[in-house]
Amino acid sequence: MPTEVTDNNINQGSGNSVEIHAENQQAEKIINVGVVKGGITIIYTVPEKQEIPLNKFLCRNLLEAILDYSPKAKNFLDYTIDDSQKDSWENQGTYLNKAKDIIISSYASVLGDFLKKLIASKNHMDYFGLSQAVTKRTLQLICFSFVSSLWDQPDEKKKQIKDEQRKLLGKLFFKGVEPEISYYAELFTTLVNIFQELQLAYPFEEIQNLEADFKGENIFINTCKSIDAFRIKYENDQSIPEIAEIEKELTSFLVALNFLADYKMVSVKEIGYEAVRNTAAQFLHSYTPLGVKDSANQSGDSGGRIYSYQDTASNTDAVLLIKHSYPEGLNLFPFVIDINALKDEDLVKICFYAWHDENDKTLVYYDLNKTLFDNNDDAVEIKNKDLAEIEKDIIELNN
Repeated sequence: MPTEVTDNNINQGSGNSVEIHAENQQAEKIINVGVVKGGITIIYTVPEKQEIPLNKFLCRNLLEAILDYSPKAKNFLDYTIDDSQKDSWENQGTYLNKAKDIIISSYASVLGDFLKKLIASKNHMDYFGLSQAVTKRTLQLICFSFVSSLWDQPDEKKKQIKDEQRKLLGKLFFKGVEPEISYYAELFTTLVNIFQELQLAYPFEEIQNLEADFKGENIFINTCKSIDAFRIKYENDQSIPEIAEIEKELTSFLVALNFLADYKMVSVKEIGYEAVRNTAAQFLHSYTPLGVKDSANQSGDSGGRIYSYQDTASNTDAVLLIKHSYPEGLNLFPFVIDINALKDEDLVKICFYAWHDENDKTLVYYDLNKTLFDNNDDAVEIKNKDLAEIEKDIIELNN
């Protein structure tokens, strides 16, 4: 963004002519040079070299936060780091790079992909956009999990939801545009309250550790609002906060949700049925783990698929959130979908629900890779009638 230089190097000539120089300023190019009224020459510059984030603060705090959920993180902190360097290991390049790899691989879900891009980002703008995407998509994942779990509850339970809570939930379906971070933070709080009042089990049992934070001054929700405030300020005056400030708030956000390192996500591609004489019938499940793939899942023509015989069927064309083992897990359809699974295509393309267009009865989704500065070209539209047919197929299969 062009910024006005207010350098102290001012040469005053005769009369009222004052020239402001850009000496000692790093610049890729100088633009919009001109003399305004009063004889003052204004020189605008574009920074030549943007700060590259090292993520030392994020890596140290997040790695320590997930050690109870990631054996690799615990082994690294307990055995890899020399005792003499444990107080400042993040300043050692070898340790820092290893910590980054562990953090990325520990989040075996959509969050791992975002963290990989965030840590690898090379400039201020990319880092800012990715920090916004990490926050929004993570909050969406949590809210979608709560709503999916609530959807599966008996009608008598759902009827007990208060009108003001129901109104906020309604915005998720009829807002007309994708809500911002602050809305999902408020929805998260409301969903926690609903589950408490209805005495329902959280989709993430670790939310119990956050309950105190939802009473009184909510540090976590305030962090969400601070991150969203960065976006609001950027939209108002095109200014971006310092990377250190972004990193601090994002770290606080991720540390509070450290338990997500204990969850996995898979896209169910296909379920076959096999019955052979004198053997028990079995279902052949074909699914693809989401997130950063290891070398075992990157080779071959299967697109990283895993094949497993199970005694029961499961949801087809669905994205499952799993803590313990496949196929146990929460079905996130239709909020999180693999659009390629719906098209019977092999590779994975995860899309998050954005909004419901009531006018033409269309559900709008965004490619998961969409960030703050992307346009809407990556929107995926699914007509309600098509989605209803897909959901009907899944229900029939479950029956």
